[in-house]
Amino acid sequence: MNPLPRCPKPELLAPAGKEEVYYAVVEAGADAVYLAGKQFNMRRHRKDFNFSPEELRRVCDNAHAQSRRIYVTVNSLVGHRELADLKAYLFELADLGCDALIVQDFAVVQLCREHRLPLALHASTMMNVGCVAAACFLRDEGFTRVVTSRDITVDDARRIRDGAGLEVEYFVHGDLCSVQSGQCLTSGLLFGKSSNRGQCLKPCRWAYELESAATGQSLGAGRLLAAKDLCLLQHLPELVRAGIDSLKIEGRMKPADVLARIVRTYRAALDRVCGNPLEATKRSADVASLHPNRIRDFSTGYAFRQPGPDFFDASGEREIVILSTAGALPAFTEAGFPRPCATGDTGSPARPCVTPEITCVAGTDAVARAAIEAGARNIVLSWEGDLRSESAWSLDELRALIQVGRTKGVRIVLASPRIVTEREQLEWRTALALLPGVPAVCISHFALLEAPVPRPAELWADGGLNALNPSAAAFLTRRGVARLMPGLEAGLDDVLALAGAPGVAPLELLVHGPLTGMIVEHCLPAMATQRSCSKDFCQMPCAGDTYRLVDARGNARKLRCDRYCRNHIFLERDLGLLPALDAFRVPGIAGWRVDARLETPERSATLVDLYRRAARPEPIGRPLLDEFFRLCPADTLTWGAYPCGVMDDQAVSLAQIKQAEHHESQRPAAH
Repeated sequence: MNPLPRCPKPELLAPAGKEEVYYAVVEAGADAVYLAGKQFNMRRHRKDFNFSPEELRRVCDNAHAQSRRIYVTVNSLVGHRELADLKAYLFELADLGCDALIVQDFAVVQLCREHRLPLALHASTMMNVGCVAAACFLRDEGFTRVVTSRDITVDDARRIRDGAGLEVEYFVHGDLCSVQSGQCLTSGLLFGKSSNRGQCLKPCRWAYELESAATGQSLGAGRLLAAKDLCLLQHLPELVRAGIDSLKIEGRMKPADVLARIVRTYRAALDRVCGNPLEATKRSADVASLHPNRIRDFSTGYAFRQPGPDFFDASGEREIVILSTAGALPAFTEAGFPRPCATGDTGSPARPCVTPEITCVAGTDAVARAAIEAGARNIVLSWEGDLRSESAWSLDELRALIQVGRTKGVRIVLASPRIVTEREQLEWRTALALLPGVPAVCISHFALLEAPVPRPAELWADGGLNALNPSAAAFLTRRGVARLMPGLEAGLDDVLALAGAPGVAPLELLVHGPLTGMIVEHCLPAMATQRSCSKDFCQMPCAGDTYRLVDARGNARKLRCDRYCRNHIFLERDLGLLPALDAFRVPGIAGWRVDARLETPERSATLVDLYRRAARPEPIGRPLLDEFFRLCPADTLTWGAYPCGVMDDQAVSLAQIKQAEHHESQRPAAH
């Protein structure tokens, strides 16, 4: 009889935010260490953390002398003004001889390819890899490892490894965020400090009240999105059997003694499990090592199931670092937006002659048809419909709309699922196979670039791909994207740099509609009313009501439950750019998008008509502005990130934000 195959021992990967921490975790038994230089990383709140060039060289030399590995995180989103510094930094890292980079922005991929830099690439968890197709796409682009999404099970990670033939890294211990990685825009839009750039002020850990929008009744209060910490120490056999290549411990801001204890405990347990198949997987000594010294209470997260209410600690009793407690979108003022800088011969402002197309995002057949009649040139059909649990398109509806579009000269664009796991990937492929006549598709995740069926005439890329610089945009254009929406954290400066860049597809800009601050896998109404998760039998409280999350300052955010039971949390004001559209009337911007997913057909038609008239060559007059503000009062609107973006995220310090927060707390709450 042949012996049973032995699973290889996975790598134990530890974090380090300082040099002394590196030596501590290596001594404690880490096989590899991930860390960062002083720039382009996701831990940027404190200048005394992260590694200088000299420190990076010392730890790289030390690691290689001990047959250990060093992975450098270059995992923040990058602005166009930072590309020269990023290029120089990548050359430094190539010379340093680090073992791999952990990356989020496709600009890193593009620059490494252009300059043939010998750097191995690992996909950050911020790239939200949740299906085999995403990993296959990255493999074909030269990646050797993916750090999977934190929202998938160990078994899902195994399928990704087996299906793509890439190494898989899986988080086993530390801080968890309840929001989909790479898709949390709240901190960036409210404060200019982006969760995609290592400056997140953690709005997922604020205190909220969940209210019925219909009755105002409170369904629960507390830190409703504050996830417990992850601990998979007692489940190492499952991880080993799944063939996970690297077990990742979170915590680059943690001190040496804390991390050394965690690494030492995992090292001993992993050696026992791999050395003796009969070894007990739970030991009281391990519990005594970790539990009394925990920061938050422990959870197994998504490792084996969809977590329920016990995934969160609504009390907040163990939240020891509070970066912020509430926040609001910057106030809308008609005179508060940058004016176009183009000038004519007389020195007076010259109105550019570019006339972008008007695009409308529709969640229902009625809204789509109303927008067509109002003059929209493109209709983007939201995959999740109008974000109700029972909202879905029928194939007959889609085919009929495609035919209407052909008749009226309107392009019908099928939008992809917002989050892509194996289920959504299969549904997407099925839909494309059954709708061969769809003129264009708009994707929110790079996994859908790996399409096994013939593509439609045009491929658009949505804001969920987080393209904020010309290199990332050129990367997507090279992969066939014909129209590109920048990430919604882009400022006007970023947009103009993209619009004028060579090798970048024409842009589509969101100019009106709700701003999605967070997307979470958890159904807060179901948790509050029946203490269940979305995989349990559900009585569907979302079917008869809508909800809102209210923060400590009374800012109320709409919450919508889609057909996958994901909750979309919208910020308290809608984007409304009509008074400032001249700033966005430049070559390279092909479309202005109105998101009408949450609107009635009548209101959608009016919005499309207003923006269509505003796009005409003649100046926007006072009567049109008055008509716009009657429909959309100024106090319900925001400029979003467009005035400033998130690239100057160190212009305002945490201390200044705390001071402003304290001042605001002295005023009566808005709600």
